[in-house]
Amino acid sequence: MTRTAKPPNMAYIVMESHRCLAIFLCVHLIISTFSLASTSERKLSIEYNPNCTIAVCKNSTDNKNLVYVKAVGNDVIHYLWSSIGAPTLVLATTPNNTKLHVNWEKLMSSGESNTAIEFVPNDVIYSMAMVFTRMFEYDDVNDTSVISKCPRCNMKSLLLEDLKWQDMNITINETTHSAVLNTTLYQPSIKGNGTISIQFTAYGEKDRSKILPHLQYTANTTQVDFTIDSLEPAFNSSRFALEVLAVSGQKNPKEDIIKQMTKSIDDEYTPGMFEVDELHLPPQPPKSKYGSYSQWKPVCYFGQARDLSNALEANSDDLQTENLYIPRESIMVKFYDMKEVDMAAFNLSFGTSKDGFYNAHHYVTWTTNVGYGTPPEDELSLLVIIVLIAGLGIPVLLIVAGGTYVCIKKRRQKYKELTLLVN
Repeated sequence: MTRTAKPPNMAYIVMESHRCLAIFLCVHLIISTFSLASTSERKLSIEYNPNCTIAVCKNSTDNKNLVYVKAVGNDVIHYLWSSIGAPTLVLATTPNNTKLHVNWEKLMSSGESNTAIEFVPNDVIYSMAMVFTRMFEYDDVNDTSVISKCPRCNMKSLLLEDLKWQDMNITINETTHSAVLNTTLYQPSIKGNGTISIQFTAYGEKDRSKILPHLQYTANTTQVDFTIDSLEPAFNSSRFALEVLAVSGQKNPKEDIIKQMTKSIDDEYTPGMFEVDELHLPPQPPKSKYGSYSQWKPVCYFGQARDLSNALEANSDDLQTENLYIPRESIMVKFYDMKEVDMAAFNLSFGTSKDGFYNAHHYVTWTTNVGYGTPPEDELSLLVIIVLIAGLGIPVLLIVAGGTYVCIKKRRQKYKELTLLVN
């Protein structure tokens, strides 16, 4: 007689699935904890206008800002934040025995001079720059919220290299390794009492920003916060867009600068945001096997107290690699031989359709991270993993305990029946 196999018990299936999931989460927790514990850290120092002895450094009204952050680990990452010409961030990775040398006379002179900023000995492993070149104000009469969808709109262009900037030295925070670049008031290119500011913050360990959108950072990262505050709109339906120029310090014949959108695994830190925009700059062989990146979430905020209620979209256009605008002055042109670099630019539009335009809030702020290596990926936080393990572990324990109790009870019952039969 053929015996028909019994279908698996549903309780057994549930118990096994929960057990497997609990094991997976435990392993993930162990790996994540080990990874966090083994993350390299860097010792940071910050300096204003390093080794400058010429008169321009002593005259704060000239506002020739150059902030230098040195991040020391197995190698050294040098960050330069500057308002000399167009606001620029330069990142350079070198061996530990390398020092920054600035020729201030050449740096203050007009035109290109790729020997104004050097690292001695000249052994740069990798370098890149991010330049904030122009800001556009456009009359978004069709409420598209994206500058590329408004090609015939009335538009004003503002060269950020033409702005006057406040003394950056007074904003340096040696504890947080940050500094703020603020425009001065009452300049001809900006109406009213509005300001444009760029805050730079360097990090020496792995963590997550305390402010929305809570971007992850590593020991190889600088965070940049760009803010437009209280500018007087030129149009009834004004929106602003920022042009960003990315510069790879050496051409890579096999790889290009690319921009892509990736998916986030959860929205624990920025609810409702499952997307991350990334700009990837390729490695620079033979010295560097790693490239660099800029990473941001497609969101901006129209209030100083960032929260979900004042979140708007930050839409980025496709990369442009031809007919790029190159600032006349910037520390970029004082560091690089412009014939040897790769460049790409994109526009970032601030605002969401039906949000009342910039006129409704007179404020917008956006955040990105710039770093060496590969961008960090979203992971389940330690708290979430513990909650999941607790939430799934308790039912598993109950199922296991209940199953064990039933088995023991059945065995005892069979033992009693056998005992009675023998007797």
